[in-house]
Amino acid sequence: MLKKEAIQWLKYFIIILFSAFIGCILMTLAYSLPISSIEHNAKASIDFMKQEGVNPQLLGDSYVSSQIDTYTDAWMIRMAVYNGSENVLEKSLLNKYTGFSEGIADVHDGTIQYLEGRRDGAETYNYARYWHGYMVFLKPLMTLFDYADIIAIYRSVCLALTIFVCLMIVKKQHYIFAIPFVAVLICIDFWTISFSMQYMWVYMVSMIGIMLILTRKKKEDCKYVFLCIGILTSFGDFLTYPLFALGLPLTIYLIERKMKYELNGSYLNKKNYYAIWDTLYNILIWFVGYLGMWLMKWIFASLLTSENIIKDGLDALAFRTGEVTDGSDEIITFMDVIRKNVSCYLKWVDVITVVISVIIIVFIVKKRMKCERENICIVRSNIYDIVSLLIVMLLPFVWFFVSKNHSDNHFWMTFRILGVSIMAGLVLLTVWLIQNKSVSPADINNNKMAR
Repeated sequence: MLKKEAIQWLKYFIIILFSAFIGCILMTLAYSLPISSIEHNAKASIDFMKQEGVNPQLLGDSYVSSQIDTYTDAWMIRMAVYNGSENVLEKSLLNKYTGFSEGIADVHDGTIQYLEGRRDGAETYNYARYWHGYMVFLKPLMTLFDYADIIAIYRSVCLALTIFVCLMIVKKQHYIFAIPFVAVLICIDFWTISFSMQYMWVYMVSMIGIMLILTRKKKEDCKYVFLCIGILTSFGDFLTYPLFALGLPLTIYLIERKMKYELNGSYLNKKNYYAIWDTLYNILIWFVGYLGMWLMKWIFASLLTSENIIKDGLDALAFRTGEVTDGSDEIITFMDVIRKNVSCYLKWVDVITVVISVIIIVFIVKKRMKCERENICIVRSNIYDIVSLLIVMLLPFVWFFVSKNHSDNHFWMTFRILGVSIMAGLVLLTVWLIQNKSVSPADINNNKMAR
């Protein structure tokens, strides 16, 4: 047993190491593209960047959830146009950019002035603690399109992925579980996500993860899927709302697992604690992929360049998980973090969305139970599914507790992590309502025959 488990973990390590090598190759290829066309399209984006301004809120100051991150988008653009004398590998590992140490209030305005030709006071910095895997797509796209065009392309991709996921949920006949999914999209302000390049990576990885789970035949064994989702999240995310890429696919996985076991009658053959252990194991595997891939970037960059990126990464990690606010000695409490992030959902549209979702779920379940009273085979209620969903529901709060600094200072984007709690909470309500629902022998037999 121990030998088998050791072999399994060795496989995980090999996958992470292989992913890091592939990531290095892809980043090197992206940084090999000629800068001239990228710089041309970046300069063509100046008017659009000025029009947007710094982190505007699309629905006004009262809707923090509608804030787009043009600040970080500008950072991504100025890294894309960097044209230093370093070799391609060093550029791809250190992710250098040209900035101004004084005289400019923020990155957004500094990027615009740099693109307009300002060079006095310019200095070179690196941002090597992240993979910046989005460059694999951003640089090729910027050889052909400007910033506004790329936003439009990413928005179309996000919309297409969302439609595909909805269609797959319907095809699986998980109609009632589509309600929590749609509710989450409304509450996290999906439309705002599609206006910011840095928001889109986690969302797209989440949708791809859900699609992988829905198309996988062996529902009880998705550990490699969660490992790869964690790796992909780490590769391209700027530490926005990464837990979203774990929570939503995991909730869909729990739905799939429950439906599979209940309808084919095999759930009673599993030990009672299996559901909880399986949930915790998949969470662990996602974090192994996420943190392992991140650590590989620090190691590769430190070994292949003259910079100590491991120290830089550890210092940043210690700061972001600390309890002190940026630029002051004010102490951040756990309740401060919760209050700020929850406040983004205290709008009528979000409250009404959740309330209507609950009403629809209750109505559908009660109606189905009334129609199926004559069925005679009862599926035993299982508290372990409910505990599994409770674990997923509480994950965002664990994240907030660990990353107080980051979740407090960037609450206007980290609040989307609570979408996991909304999704898991609504699914938990559904499962609790239907856990004693009767299932006919014909349904079980038909499902066995279909498989």
